Amino acid sequence: MAAKSIEAVSNYSNRYHTQRINRRLDDRDNVLKEALAVLEEKDPAVYPTIFRVNPTLANGSLADGDAVCDIHGLNLDTDTNNWVIKVGNKNAEVTSAGITDTNGVFTCAIELSETLTADQYDQVLLQIWISDCLATEVFITVA
Repeated sequence: MAAKSIEAVSNYSNRYHTQRINRRLDDRDNVLKEALAVLEEKDPAVYPTIFRVNPTLANGSLADGDAVCDIHGLNLDTDTNNWVIKVGNKNAEVTSAGITDTNGVFTCAIELSETLTADQYDQVLLQIWISDCLATEVFITVA
């Protein structure tokens, strides 16, 4: 995936070469090349994947404890201490009901742990990191 992205860069064949130019740059480029290879070799099953976000905001309410959305995904870490959730740059968390696993599909509800002034926004950005990996980034309509 990453290698295809790099090859899609304009003039890739003219600009990328294996000829030695500078030892420091060669080492840096080789590290980048190896890092991309490691990413490509990983099975997609190791990455958390959120495939559905159901917004549950009621009338644009964005106060502490309000439900924001329900999510459904695969390979989600069940330890919520490894989750970082932001809604409009305010903290949110998995509800006390936790994360349920039904035949490999994980579901949970997200609620705000801080109050967000809703009258300033038409949409808010929901970001969910799981085990330091950005699992989803979507806009949720408030008003």
